[in-house]
Amino acid sequence: MNADTIDRLRRVNPVPQDPPAPPIGPLLALRERELTDHGRAGGRSARRAIALPRNRGRVLVFVPIVLVCVLLVFALRGGGGGQFDVAAAVYRAISPGHGVRYVVTEQDSEADGKRMVLRVQRWSTSYPPSERSVSLERRNYGPERTVRIEGAIAPGSTWSSWWSGRPGVIEHTRATGVRMNEVAVIRAAYRAGRLRVLDKTRQDGRAVYRLQEVPPRIGPAARSRQIPNVLIVDAHTFVPVEDINYGPGPHGRLVPTFILHYRTFVELPPTPANLALVKLAAHPGARVVQRG
Repeated sequence: MNADTIDRLRRVNPVPQDPPAPPIGPLLALRERELTDHGRAGGRSARRAIALPRNRGRVLVFVPIVLVCVLLVFALRGGGGGQFDVAAAVYRAISPGHGVRYVVTEQDSEADGKRMVLRVQRWSTSYPPSERSVSLERRNYGPERTVRIEGAIAPGSTWSSWWSGRPGVIEHTRATGVRMNEVAVIRAAYRAGRLRVLDKTRQDGRAVYRLQEVPPRIGPAARSRQIPNVLIVDAHTFVPVEDINYGPGPHGRLVPTFILHYRTFVELPPTPANLALVKLAAHPGARVVQRG
């Protein structure tokens, strides 16, 4: 195809700059079918091609090339009209399915020489809505210790909790509201139009997108305290990599107050063993205490 033809295609259907790589599978399959059909036809196809008028032969050669270009443009544009919507791709990637969503996050923070690492494992389902989390908190100030906290919410909106500081008690509390985890906050920001794409870059050797999670406006007096988080997502899977929270620093500059690292983000099949992970683990000898 000559340069004039390519320029005409671009003017009719422009492609945004630096789009994600298109899936190569459909193009390879199309090419394989062309080679197979050509081999089967053999000499008869060659003789028929010779008997065709010259301009018709050019049309037959031009059609597969145009089809490949159309498929390529369609893939680059995300399969629909308009430019590729990175924020929408993130929303789709983090939306729960019918399995068990398993997310592992790690938060490393330090203040006044005191360092704390919080690692959270979370299993959740949407049908019915239920969740269980296990938190491990490690501190290196004073006597170093590790605290384990486990919590689960049942479909009947009852919270069950246990922690290593009081291992003989499991508390049941009637849930009065929905506790939004980090993933739910990102999804809510997208639905409210507060998830905005900044740029595409590289981090630790892989391509990533940077987005802003703009907090909701509470009132005129609180606007000055609203500092957007920066969300880093993988450029191929669109799942979160880091969530960076900022705060005011010296000389009026913004500095990261803590970074939430996403270590694992997968959806497990809804097998009985995986569904059991959503329930509070067994703690032999612990008594149940009902809280108001």
